[in-house]
Amino acid sequence: MAYAIFYNHEDLTSIAANVQATLAGNYDALLTVQERNNAKQVFQRAWNGGLSGWATSPLAPPERQSGDPDCRIIVVTGQQVSLQALRQVLYLLAVKVPGAWYMRAIADDLGGESGAVEPWPPV
Repeated sequence: MAYAIFYNHEDLTSIAANVQATLAGNYDALLTVQERNNAKQVFQRAWNGGLSGWATSPLAPPERQSGDPDCRIIVVTGQQVSLQALRQVLYLLAVKVPGAWYMRAIADDLGGESGAVEPWPPV
């Protein structure tokens, strides 16, 4: 399974920071054991599947930039990776982590066709 994310570098930095903080255990006290385990599993799969390349991700094709010349593309592939699972964990962080409310807006964006596409490449 694979999906592609189309987002600008600044917002990808925010996503990556929250993924790394979660994987490092920085949010452990804010999440239940089940939430923590699920979040880490989803983020680890996405990170290993391609999200780790966020900093050097190439520019998205012009038709996917939605007017943002800094729009990047990240393709996440692997077993048991899904865009919906990533979005659910971003929503969780938006609710549970102080100051991470903007993860909700990012998760909403990733649900629209301009923010992400699953499956990738589209059939």
